[in-house]
Order: sequence, then C-alpha cells, then structure tokens
Amino acid sequence: MSRWLSFTTTLLYGLMSVLLVGLLLTTTVDVVGRYLFAQPLPGGHAIVQCLVSLLVFTGLPIIASHDEILRVELLDASMGPTFLSLRNRCAQILLLMALIILALQFLWQANYFSANGEYMESIQVPLSWIAGYAATMCALAALTGTVSRTTDPPKEPISPPNHGRTN
Repeated sequence: MSRWLSFTTTLLYGLMSVLLVGLLLTTTVDVVGRYLFAQPLPGGHAIVQCLVSLLVFTGLPIIASHDEILRVELLDASMGPTFLSLRNRCAQILLLMALIILALQFLWQANYFSANGEYMESIQVPLSWIAGYAATMCALAALTGTVSRTTDPPKEPISPPNHGRTN
C-alpha cells in the first residue's frame, strides 16, 4: 500500500473514532436526560442523524481502498479463474463509476442546499455541509479505490469451503 493511502486510511480511522465516541456520548446524554430527568438533549435526534451520516461516509474510502465490498459468491465454484478475475475487474470498475456519480450528485445537492439556505432547524447546521462532506468522501473513496488497485495486486476470489468433502 502506498504511503499516501496508508496515511489517508489512518487519518480516516482516527476521524471515525472521534465520530463514534461523539455518537455514543450524544446518545448517552440524550437517553439519560430523557428517562431520568424527562428532558432530552435539545436537537439530539438531529445530531445523531448528522453523526451517523458522517460516520458512514467517512468509512466509504476505507472500504473502497481495502476492496471490502460485499460480494455474493453463489456461482463461483462453477466458474473458472479467468471468468472470476474478469468479473472482479468489472465489479471494481462499476463500483468506481458509481462512486464518481454519487460524488457528483452529492455535490449538486450541496450546491442546491447552499443556494436555498437549507439547514437542520433544531441544530442550525446547513445541509450543504453534510452533502458536501458526502461528496468529498465519495470522491475520496473513488480515488483511494483507484490508487489501491494500481499499487496492490488484485484480490483473488475466495474459494468456497468444501466442508470436509473430497473431490
């Protein structure tokens, strides 16, 4: 893995840790306030929504760079290695194209929210910030996915377990 990719992944893991701790603390304060004092955290639900979206989009570049996408391998045992390699390449290209399209869509959405001055009422956070962050993370996911494909050898498909059977 390249130094840039390693640094970026480490930075994203740190950011995800901070976001997760913030999410846990926010949820704890909201639940304790709600059930013990009958006073929930003002804007707690909106804060949790923002933190969850930031957490999900922060993890996207890590998933793309480590090629950890979900695959259903029902028919892999009946296909040859050439076909599996071709299928994996096509899936990687399709994933990168989807990430670029998502990044452009979120960028358009961020511009729309910014032009209309839309924000989350209870916490006064502009929606354009959240959409812009999502666009940035989708673009970073496409970039880290591309860098990892060019610097690391492609992953071989996992062969299905034979559960003790012999061929």
